[in-house]
Order: sequence, then C-alpha cells, then structure tokens
Amino acid sequence: MARRRWLEAPWLNWLSLGATLYTALAVGTRLQANFDAGRPPFPPGILDLDSLAGLILHPQTILAGLPYAVTLLAIIAAHELGHYFACRRHGVAASAPYFVPDPFFLGSLGGRVLVRGPIYSRRVLFDIGVAGPLAGFAVAVPALIIGMALSKKAAGIGDLSGLEFGGSLFVDFVQGMFFPALPDRDVYYHPMARAAWFGLLATALNLLPAGTLDGGYLVWAVTGRRKVHAAATLATLGALVPLSVFFLPWMAWAAVLFVFARRHPYAHDLAPLDVKRVILAVVALLIFVVSFMPAPIRYGG
Repeated sequence: MARRRWLEAPWLNWLSLGATLYTALAVGTRLQANFDAGRPPFPPGILDLDSLAGLILHPQTILAGLPYAVTLLAIIAAHELGHYFACRRHGVAASAPYFVPDPFFLGSLGGRVLVRGPIYSRRVLFDIGVAGPLAGFAVAVPALIIGMALSKKAAGIGDLSGLEFGGSLFVDFVQGMFFPALPDRDVYYHPMARAAWFGLLATALNLLPAGTLDGGYLVWAVTGRRKVHAAATLATLGALVPLSVFFLPWMAWAAVLFVFARRHPYAHDLAPLDVKRVILAVVALLIFVVSFMPAPIRYGG
C-alpha cells in the first residue's frame, strides 16, 4: 500500500514533466543550432551529453530549444490529457499523466496515463481509447504545417547525416505543399516540424490495433469480440516482422507487443457503439493510415 501511495504522489508527475522538458530543451537546442548553421540535425555520435550540460552552463540557449520542446510536449500532453479527461468524464479512476524523458535522441519517449479503475462499457472504453490520438493529432497537424513553413531547402543535407527520415502520407503531403518536387534529402526540417514528425509517429504507434494500445482498445470497443481483438493483435505482430526489413526496430516492437500487449480490454456492457462513435472510429482509422511510417528512420552513409 505504501508503494502504491508513493507511485501516486503528484510530485512524481511533476518531476517526470520537468525532467522531460529539460531533455526536450536539450535536444531542441542542438537541433536549432544545427538548423541555423546548416549542419545535419543528427550527425554521427547522436548520443551527445554536451547539450544536457550546455543548458546549465549556457542557460540563454534555452530559448533556442523552445520551438522543438514546446511542440513535442504539447503533442504528448494533448494525447495523454485526452485519455485523462475522458476517464474523468466517465468516472473511471486514472492517474495524471507521466512523461518519459529521453536525453539522447528525441527528448521524450512519450507519456502514460494509468487507468486504475474498471471500464464497464464498450462506449466508455471507446471514448477513452480514441480521445488521446484525436487530441494529439489535432495539435500535431498545425505544428507540422507551421514547422514546414519554417523549414528550408538545403541541397544534399540528407546525405550528410547518418540518418535518413521517412515520411507518412500526411507528412509527404504537407512537405509537397511547401517544397513541391523537391527530394526528401534536400529538405531541412525546422525543429518544430521535426517535433511534429515525431508526434505523428507516436500517434501511429499508439493506434496499432494490438493489445492494450489505443488501437487495441478501439478494436475491442468497435467489435466487442475477444476473438477479433486477438486476431487483430496477431495480424499486427505478423505485419511488423516483415516491415523490420525496412526498419529493424519493428522487430523489437513486435517482441514487446508479443510479451506485454497480448492482453485485451474487457467491458461488461456490450451495447454497440452509436453512429457518432462509429464515425470517430473511421476518423481514427484514417489518422492511422495517413500517419503510419513504414520506415521512419534509415541508417545511411
């Protein structure tokens, strides 16, 4: 009981937010400095701790990291608060959001709201599952458009880095609006656009129709059938394995889902969804389709 009270202490949520803001600012400061200087955003040796110390030694650089950090945290916070307020609306016990810092590459590995109470209705389960992706996507869309408007043409910038970033249907569409017919390797994403890119990738990952991911919640809520949910989970795992040919971490993600995400949600009230929720389910499916990136990152020369 004491351990549970410790985990539910509000200061832990604030500590996770503060740590994540710090690491996101560190990554954002480095991205902005490289963007301004025309250097690759993630040069070889991306596990660079200098940026973390740099915020302490040179606090004035914090301002440079704000576009990336604020955008990234706004998308993550919108997603998690979407879940949280949906739980509050339906009287389901849930924790405030926890944030996961990442000092090396992204600045954050996302967040998590812990649902602590039972969910009795398919409709409530659907509302909780869909609220996060809808809220996160609503923030990511304008952020990507504004960030892409601030991006610039930089011939061959993609060839100078050890990393090559892939796109989704939506990312490619927005990029084409501002840089028509320009190869990806010649477009230098502003840090705000890169944060939105990461946010869309996280949205797609959460909408994978497997286990207790948001997408798994939606499959169960829409169909109300355990066998359909199990089949969707296995199909997702089966699809990720061949995709690892293009992006090796898909294999690791499939392994994580196999171990931890084969559970399924359950609701005693199996009343079907109303028309409004069915429409939102289609919207969520479309968001997944336009946000999913088969090969988010490739290691180049």
